[in-house]
Amino acid sequence: MDANVGKFQDHRSSFLRWASRCGPEQANQQIGTILDSIRATGFESIPSVQVRGLYAISFSILDTQGQAIAALTVPYAERIDQVQRKSIPEVTQALGIAARTLSARIGGMVSSAGLNATEKESILKRTKRPGEH
Repeated sequence: MDANVGKFQDHRSSFLRWASRCGPEQANQQIGTILDSIRATGFESIPSVQVRGLYAISFSILDTQGQAIAALTVPYAERIDQVQRKSIPEVTQALGIAARTLSARIGGMVSSAGLNATEKESILKRTKRPGEH
């Protein structure tokens, strides 16, 4: 097993133990799957589980080993009175570029050149609201 994979598994296990102790009544049974998805895509953009109408958009800030050391998060609430407001995919893309730039500035394992086509496609697919095509 790659040393980085082993280190990731250790961090992940520690986090899951800590999270279950802190709020077992709010524990998400699918947290492992969610964390795997975030690790694969580098971000999460989902409706808030606490506030109706609010989206949580978050990207990891990565260190030199590619490990998440922080997160850059934007809470997004739709406004019906602002037609020119940025969409969730646009905010997600801008936040992704900012997170990659921050990671690169601290020597993290990502480029600051922006998002590639696969990342952009993933953002568009994962941030569509029900009923959008």
